Amino acid sequence: WGYRFLMYDLLYSTRGRVFGAGYADVYARKPVLWILMFLCIATGFVFLISIFMRRTRYAVGSLVLIFIVAFLGGIWPATVQKFKVKPNELNLERPFIGYNIKFTRYAYNLDRIEEKEYPVIGRLTYDVVTSDKAFMENVRLWDWRPLKQIFKQLQVLRPQYDFSDVDIDRYRINGRLRQVMLAARELNYNQLRAEAKTWVNQTFTYTHGYGICVVPVSEIINGRPRFYVKDIPLNYAPEWLERVKENPGPRIYYGEMTNHYVIVNPQSAKPREFDYPMEESEEYVKNSYQGKGGVPISSMIRKLIFAWKFRSINMLLSGEISRSSRILFHRNIQDRISTIAPFLRFDQDPYIVMANGRLYWIIDAYTVTYRFPYSEPMEDVFKEMVRSKFGRKTARRVLRTRGEPWGNYIRNSVKIVVDAYDGNVDFYVVDKENDPMIQCYMRMFPKMFKPFESMPRELKAHVRYPMALFLIQALKYRSYHMTSPDVFYAREDLWEIGYEIYDNTAIQGEQQPQASPLSRLTGVRPQRTGKSNIQPVEPYYLIVTLPDEKKSEFLIMIPYTPAGKANLTAWLAARCDTPDYGRLLVYKFPKGQLVNGPMQVESFISQNPEISKDLSLWDMRGSRVLRGNLLIIPMSGSILYVEPIYIQAEQSENAIPELSRVVVGYKQSEKMSVVMGMTLEDALRRMFIGGAISAAPSPAGVTKVNAKPKRRPAVQSATADQLIKLAKQHYDMAQRAIKRGDWAEYGDQIKKLGEVLSQLELISGGGR
Repeated sequence: WGYRFLMYDLLYSTRGRVFGAGYADVYARKPVLWILMFLCIATGFVFLISIFMRRTRYAVGSLVLIFIVAFLGGIWPATVQKFKVKPNELNLERPFIGYNIKFTRYAYNLDRIEEKEYPVIGRLTYDVVTSDKAFMENVRLWDWRPLKQIFKQLQVLRPQYDFSDVDIDRYRINGRLRQVMLAARELNYNQLRAEAKTWVNQTFTYTHGYGICVVPVSEIINGRPRFYVKDIPLNYAPEWLERVKENPGPRIYYGEMTNHYVIVNPQSAKPREFDYPMEESEEYVKNSYQGKGGVPISSMIRKLIFAWKFRSINMLLSGEISRSSRILFHRNIQDRISTIAPFLRFDQDPYIVMANGRLYWIIDAYTVTYRFPYSEPMEDVFKEMVRSKFGRKTARRVLRTRGEPWGNYIRNSVKIVVDAYDGNVDFYVVDKENDPMIQCYMRMFPKMFKPFESMPRELKAHVRYPMALFLIQALKYRSYHMTSPDVFYAREDLWEIGYEIYDNTAIQGEQQPQASPLSRLTGVRPQRTGKSNIQPVEPYYLIVTLPDEKKSEFLIMIPYTPAGKANLTAWLAARCDTPDYGRLLVYKFPKGQLVNGPMQVESFISQNPEISKDLSLWDMRGSRVLRGNLLIIPMSGSILYVEPIYIQAEQSENAIPELSRVVVGYKQSEKMSVVMGMTLEDALRRMFIGGAISAAPSPAGVTKVNAKPKRRPAVQSATADQLIKLAKQHYDMAQRAIKRGDWAEYGDQIKKLGEVLSQLELISGGGR
């Protein structure tokens, strides 16, 4: 029967033009396996006859025949492949390429992508853009990397706390859908001083994290984010209606960084858990856990069991443990859910949600398999991409990243909700009809899974399409949007994910680019080239109004460019809001219409004289410029490009990035224009009207920026040597302002430095 099973294994063959059984497998290898199978059966009968006849030559002859056929059978398929298939590959492999396209598209849900045209025929104006409240309120000016640094510097507050990640979500604020970025303030034992890392502190005192930080993506105050929720105890902005209830409060006992078990006592008359520090005092508020999580340690037998499990004799010797004590373990949410459901694969990016006055974690779970016929594996496409960009040696080093859902079939069928206080875990099935695997698991564990309809409405409003799955589908769709075997074979319409520039520094070894979703999946860091980091565009969440829709919605999208080209060819989007959750849309640009891609826009930004001068000036020693993610935003039948610019001190360990400028790009009158403004509104005004927003307009209505001065500045009459000395003074004062963290003074000195350099340029030009 081994040969019979090998016939089915041909469905996963890698010997042909595409993954799966090819012409040589079906018409050469499969017949050989049939012959070998019948020869084995016949040999069995020959052996029986030989035993009764007491003659071995027939048995030996049949065995020799099997070895000869097996040897020739190994040569024959390769001969057919080389001398018959290869010269006529397209004609002979056409049906098998069709099978590969059909089954790969099904395995990754690509067959459900709706294709639409997006002709860029709209014309944007300042009024059209600024009147779009959904756009103005939800342009993501904060990139998660500098924002995480800001959170760490301004909101950690105590040495035992830390932020694992910055998440993106949306909430209803004053009846409007607002995109926010938020992070959980978790307990991190590694942050404690060495003398504080005692068993007593880890087990009884430092038991939980405290609260979250929430910022809107588009609101800036003096270069820093405006907080909806911040501080300890939590401080809420007036319009933030969500509140954490006093019971259980904003305490996080289960999270991404809670790896150590703790022992709590809900009935203790004397609380001893660290909660938060008192104002103007060295003391701290203490707390006792009042939840239902954990396991009671109510007897000596249980103490012995847990002491053996955690290899800790202190449990038997400690006088802090009473009959009402409870032990909380498996507190890391990834460890917790994988212990409950090891047959599922889990997303590595859980996100925190505030709903019904409590904090919850939402984790995406996947059903995967390696045994889907004809479907190209995920690992293969990653290696192909890495090989084309970084060479064969790097491609050979691509390993299966821990926790990543490798295989050749994937469905995001389950949403997992973990209560951050009690640790309760609920599994909600969101894709039952389209996933046979989850149907099987539901029959095996009928009480474990719940229907998506039973998820509370407040939690359902925060479900989002997972970025990891979206990226896998986007990578596959680069080639599998081609449904014709002839076109697929020729690779004449192959797409690529667009590239962008993140960061803008030549300093090696400082603030290396953090792992993006793409680099986590491929194992390859973003490419560093000279003064910039060129990396694939990350999928990004945004709130936008889709074509032919009347209201804005939360979705995730990514741009495509033709292979080897830089212009846009399409963009892929996944809808996140119910009832359209999970719908995939691809908008294609007309082939005869040039739409600028992300790297083309990045080039326009780098080549713009005014922008380039400012970036170079800010990127001098003592400070560094960070170019954020370039956002490609479809709007009213047109495309708008937005890129935030951050600035921070060169010493990146304690630096606090600030949003310094916003760059806007737009193609008008067949010409691509990029402008930089102090704010998004300022950049839009410069783009569509011209001139900057003035802080105080003149009585005549002309802004001071454009008003002609009555007399030239005093520095104009200075000599070149004097101007050079003056420029050095402004530069030195700017560096001192950086060390003090006074960015307002820094900006003022840089502005004065620019004026001096302009005068110096006039003098040098006049002397030629």
